[in-house]
Amino acid sequence: MNKFLSLITTAAAMMSLCATYANDGKISLRLVKNVVIKQSLAGENKNQIYTVRRGQRFDRDIFRSPPGSTNGAPEWTSRPLVYVQPGGLEPNTGDYLLPFDSQLGDKYKDATFSFSGPANSLAYVNGFGWGTENNNGDFTPYLVQSNYEEIKEPSFEFFWQNKKKYDQGGGHINETTDNITLNYLFKVPKQPKIQWGTELSFSRFSFGGGSSTNTPKVKSNDIFRWDNGFFQTYSTSLTFPDPINKWKLPYGIKMTSFAVPEDGNVIYTADSEGKIAAYDSSGKKLWTTNGRAPVIIYKNNLLTMSANYQNIQCLDAKTGKASGLFPVPRFLPRSLNSFALATFTHGSCLFLQIPEQSRILCYKIED
Repeated sequence: MNKFLSLITTAAAMMSLCATYANDGKISLRLVKNVVIKQSLAGENKNQIYTVRRGQRFDRDIFRSPPGSTNGAPEWTSRPLVYVQPGGLEPNTGDYLLPFDSQLGDKYKDATFSFSGPANSLAYVNGFGWGTENNNGDFTPYLVQSNYEEIKEPSFEFFWQNKKKYDQGGGHINETTDNITLNYLFKVPKQPKIQWGTELSFSRFSFGGGSSTNTPKVKSNDIFRWDNGFFQTYSTSLTFPDPINKWKLPYGIKMTSFAVPEDGNVIYTADSEGKIAAYDSSGKKLWTTNGRAPVIIYKNNLLTMSANYQNIQCLDAKTGKASGLFPVPRFLPRSLNSFALATFTHGSCLFLQIPEQSRILCYKIED
């Protein structure tokens, strides 16, 4: 797992994109890091490459809709969603460290990490910790186990690439072709490792589906999952989720993200029609406004994407009234993105994970 920590490289440092919009004295967001997720070659070759995707994602279609059929909005597909309240993944103080704190120059406060996004975006790797993945399957750590050891194991490296053709005089022949050649890097351990049978029973867990008898412990009733109209929560084990029968939303909501405060009396939703809404546990709508997924709670505010996906917007959680707009880079993909929040010694940070572009935008929250 030592290679995963080296996946975090920054493409731009301390970018100051401050919003010029009034925010009624609530909060403001400032972009401080643009983190690009790549895999670097070991040894003398320091060039960066993207890894080959491990396989076809089950929730992604081979064919896309004809132009104009969705009016520019992402086509909705029912996929499981997950929301983690602050500290939900950290049942004991000091179990995890957040490697981003070294990137941000601030110390992470235990049990403050929260997450909102597609269920299969949040994964646990045995012996390493919690993180998220880009479309190539590259794992990016958010919470690393405090007892993790970065051990560099000796290995053989094999790199396959397209063979160049030469003419009789030894000159390189440039050929125009429609064929695409992929380069591959394989690493094989030099020394085999003996594992106990229990170690082989589990290597990775995702909230997207499946179960294991060797999952990490979490805080009880602090993690929520939505799947095709039904809500679930987890006790101290992730083996089997428990149904939540008291939450009843109107039938047929095409949900793309949701958030739940600590008291569980309100459910905030984003849908495929570009609407953000608040419901009580009985399904009564409290308010609605324009906006898109993902959505996450920060104190008395709800952070979402704007309807046109050009800003992160801050909403008053009680009324839905917008109190601030904060620009994001243009032309971002609008699906499969997730939010994460963490508190540090000198403030909090919002992370916008963009798997389609293999990067994370880090925003400093200023109260």
